[in-house]
Amino acid sequence: MSHNDDFDGYRKWLGISTPRRPPSHYDVLGIKLNEEDHEVILAAAEQRRTFVESKRGIGYDDQVAEILLCIDEAELTLLNNDLRREYDRRIDLFAKRRKGRQVDPSAARSVLASKPGRAIGEDYGIVKTFGGIVAVLCIAFAGMSYFAFNLMSRQKLHTTIEQPPIVQQQDLAGPVAALHEMPTVDSKPPRVPAQKPIPVPVTIPMRTAAQTAMEKPPNLVNVKDVSNDKVVSNSLDHPQTESSGPRVTSDKPEEEILLLGEQTLERWESSPGGDKSNWSLNRGVLKQIKKGPSLVTNQKFEDFDLHLEFKLPSKCNSGIYLRGRYEVQLLDSDYRNKAGQPVPAIGSTGAIWGKIPPAVNAYKGPNKWNGLDVRLVERKVTVRLNGTLIIDSQFIDGVTGQGFLDDQEADPGPILLQSADVIGAEFRDIRIKPLWSSKAQH
Repeated sequence: MSHNDDFDGYRKWLGISTPRRPPSHYDVLGIKLNEEDHEVILAAAEQRRTFVESKRGIGYDDQVAEILLCIDEAELTLLNNDLRREYDRRIDLFAKRRKGRQVDPSAARSVLASKPGRAIGEDYGIVKTFGGIVAVLCIAFAGMSYFAFNLMSRQKLHTTIEQPPIVQQQDLAGPVAALHEMPTVDSKPPRVPAQKPIPVPVTIPMRTAAQTAMEKPPNLVNVKDVSNDKVVSNSLDHPQTESSGPRVTSDKPEEEILLLGEQTLERWESSPGGDKSNWSLNRGVLKQIKKGPSLVTNQKFEDFDLHLEFKLPSKCNSGIYLRGRYEVQLLDSDYRNKAGQPVPAIGSTGAIWGKIPPAVNAYKGPNKWNGLDVRLVERKVTVRLNGTLIIDSQFIDGVTGQGFLDDQEADPGPILLQSADVIGAEFRDIRIKPLWSSKAQH
């Protein structure tokens, strides 16, 4: 394969945009800033390392070696508490300085790479003096504003107390008027009865279907319980019930699309290119029979309900990408990281990898069929695993996983089935239903 000098492994493989160079250790591992959990750091480093290692032999070995070195450095630094705290301190210092003036990339590298010691510019007395003057002025202005507001509030309260009360209740207008007509000791003229206040109509704004869906998602499609062939209700509004009736879909106008037929993969293509010989399809069951490319739909979708069933062999690590960007992790419970430890919940089955952990563990175990239902509306996701609600309308903060196709989050995208490192993963009954104004795009 020919080597492309313009190829950027950090952006294409790790999703790190060009302006974020050199990347921080947190960017390299794809975890949140100031992450302290050693299990999360180990799991992220292991997944990054495995994914980048798989890119050897395709013409970018020099970038593979460079990125692997960055992953090792990030892992060693963040696993050492002292080194991590010093590294976080320097990142915070650089971020504060950058707010006040423009800093070029070389300055950023020098700040992050410098040895521990006094930060540049800390001895500049003029900066401290100027900052003190500004602080005093701000405090004085705040005090003056408080006293002025307090004085105005008291004057307004005094004026309000001196004004006679106005009776506005409709049922008291008659008796109050009769009392006013009675002669007083000073023989003052009768008062005019209080007028009935004119009601002001209140306009209640209409809500769009999309706004209503974001606040409380409608019912998802029903899931077929693959263990006993019963249909389990997947409603988000009612308790789970069982029924012998047919599969019921969402009441929205779009038609459900069967993505996986009995004997054809016409709706799928390999990613990133090549043939689909590492996948077999027999009577509606799709199985990975050897290592090779992933599968991606030749249609793109915006908001949708997705249903599928999957069965993982022992220690298998797979996933399904929504719009090709957000990975719903499919990981067997026997899987262990390089340290021999179980993967934390944020990387377990049903999680949005590295972003949202499942509320409970509803995975049945290896070599058993599991039912998965996902609703994606804009960037809010709801996930049910085997009929159990494990993620409830939570916001996805950025692309996830190792094999996302792009970071154009405002655009429609395809469904991607990740090729696993352990062969034997199986899928069946893959269906998708676009929601309301969302359209499937070729």
